[in-house]
Amino acid sequence: MPRYGKTFHQHRRMFHENFNKTIVAKFQPIQTREARLLVQNLCEHPEDREKYLSRFAVSIITRIGFGHHVDAEDDPYVALAVETSETLAKAGSGGGMLIEIFPFRTKYVQYAKHQAPRVRELYDFPFREVQAQTARGSAGASIMASQLEAHSREGDDIGYSLLDIKGMGATMYVAGVDTTSSSLSIFILAMTLYPECQARAQEELDAVVGTDRLPDFNDRGSLPYLEGIIRETLRWHHPIPSGAPHRVMEDDVYDGMFVPKGSMVIANIRGMTWDESLYSDPFGFDPARYARGEPPPAATWGFGRRKCPGRHLADASLWIAMATILSTLSITKAVDTDGNSITPETKFETSLTRSKKILLPLPPGPPTDPLIGHLRLIPLTDHHLFFHELSKSYGDVVHLDVLGRSMIVLNSTEAAEDLMETRSANYSDRPFFRVLQQFVVVLHLSGTFLLRLQQHFNKTTAAGYRPFQIAEARILAQTLSEDPEDKEGVLTRFSTAVIMQIAYGHRVTSIEDRYVKLAEEVGAAVALTGSAGGTLVDFFPILQYLPSWFPGTYYLNFAREWAPKVQQMHDLPVQAVQAQLEEGIAKQSIVGSQLDALLHNEAGAHKIEDIKALSVFLLAMVLYPEYQAAAQAEIDAVIGSQRLPEFDDRETLPLLNCIVQETLRWHTPLPTGIPHRAMEDDVYNGMFIPGGSITISNIRYNSP
Repeated sequence: MPRYGKTFHQHRRMFHENFNKTIVAKFQPIQTREARLLVQNLCEHPEDREKYLSRFAVSIITRIGFGHHVDAEDDPYVALAVETSETLAKAGSGGGMLIEIFPFRTKYVQYAKHQAPRVRELYDFPFREVQAQTARGSAGASIMASQLEAHSREGDDIGYSLLDIKGMGATMYVAGVDTTSSSLSIFILAMTLYPECQARAQEELDAVVGTDRLPDFNDRGSLPYLEGIIRETLRWHHPIPSGAPHRVMEDDVYDGMFVPKGSMVIANIRGMTWDESLYSDPFGFDPARYARGEPPPAATWGFGRRKCPGRHLADASLWIAMATILSTLSITKAVDTDGNSITPETKFETSLTRSKKILLPLPPGPPTDPLIGHLRLIPLTDHHLFFHELSKSYGDVVHLDVLGRSMIVLNSTEAAEDLMETRSANYSDRPFFRVLQQFVVVLHLSGTFLLRLQQHFNKTTAAGYRPFQIAEARILAQTLSEDPEDKEGVLTRFSTAVIMQIAYGHRVTSIEDRYVKLAEEVGAAVALTGSAGGTLVDFFPILQYLPSWFPGTYYLNFAREWAPKVQQMHDLPVQAVQAQLEEGIAKQSIVGSQLDALLHNEAGAHKIEDIKALSVFLLAMVLYPEYQAAAQAEIDAVIGSQRLPEFDDRETLPLLNCIVQETLRWHTPLPTGIPHRAMEDDVYNGMFIPGGSITISNIRYNSP
């Protein structure tokens, strides 16, 4: 947003030349075409409503402004607009943060600096594309192409520079897209909550337009109730409720009050449009109020010389979209799995350029405390029990708020598979946990790394490791027979030996092996640091800078103390393989053949899980000797007593396979798993899941 002056006046003149009321009428065919494509997409993919509303707005701007026709799901202009919109949303509202008053370094400043290149691309990308097309002679008709051609002929004598052209393009891109798509979302919310208004508008359309064609701009003067819907949408919940702040350039006096030069002036648009002295029932949605003489909202497009220069285009886009939607679609409430209607919440998250919609309710959850949310309710241990109790009152999907951060708890296999498996593209990220980060535990894996992991541990490849597993299983049985009192140490030796042989080519020959001892120490340390995301420092990052005696810092300080030992577990095996490779004596292993894959980061987690699972198995056999006897009888019947079982026997031992599955179900090694993170906003069974939510699967209680 340029300061008031020469650049501002130049941009306003350029906008007026291209977006005045007369000129924008030429764009009506483009708007009509995109409105019809919008309803087609909404009809086929109603769950992707927000995506297609954004695409509608982007398509109009890019076609008019840059001569670009959006015809693909992954169109770069659409992706750039959505990405920039999300970035600006996270940066807070203009003038609405302390950093604007106290210009110190804060997380908002750091975030803005980090994201600046991304926002800059919105400024550069359209200009770069159209400039290249103009040079090749392939540019389509557009505002920017005509400006570039004129500037090429006349240079800066034309009255504007290349920077002015670039700035105008970026302004219409970001401002035009967000306000249009936000307003249409608010319109859909209104039609959902006030079906009688939707029905009346559809009756008017049927009477005027009929059912043989779709509405066009020639019908606008004959549809007064629809006109009222547009006005009421912008009055009821304006997309920018406090507008964009202005600044006073000189001292002023208003109604006997002194207004100092430099003052920030904020127009409370929401307060004006909800003024009870002007509007009857201002909080309700009533398009007929204007026919009764109530005034149209004066603040719809801003004020004075800063009034929205693209208002005529935006108004036309909203009208044709609303008219086409109401002529073709019926907007109703979503229903839950029991067939009950879900009433969406009227809740918004305001940012600089838009009002981010939450048209559906969050998953249910217990009442919250001010500011801290559910922080007091969440125990430090046994989270799976706490989550299970919540499910009795709030269902399979529960929402918790911890200091403003959403946690989604999944208490059923169906919900976990629907989100973690079916929608894994959105739920495969991990939250950042400061305690585990001290342990250098890799939770954020790149796509390339996961592909390598899959190559080494898929079902086919894993069959090649069976000889190692058989050999170590027989050593395990022999050692347990000879030294039953050291059960945990023997189990640790087994799981460590399998991983070390496969990953690093190292053969464990003794329970005193340094890698076995290291695995025992690190496993115990990780177990004592609390669950992932279950410590205060994960939600109060400032605690990491406080002294060790300060409440809430125990787990982080414990992790810091043990971090060198964990780092040693990560580094020691790889260093050994590197040294063996240099000497030419390295044995066959995954790390040896593909050292740059960094597989060692995952090894510790697999060892710990294997040890826990085997411990649970032994406990089950002690508590349920009848199943131990039945399994042994099955093995004797199938294999006999002359040999030990091998993998080829697996399919003929159904009870043993059931015991394996039951061991993992009865007491899973990780009862709440490792949390995932939702990368984008999502909707599940009529419930809104915000992007960035920590998603926890309560494995202990969602096994069927």
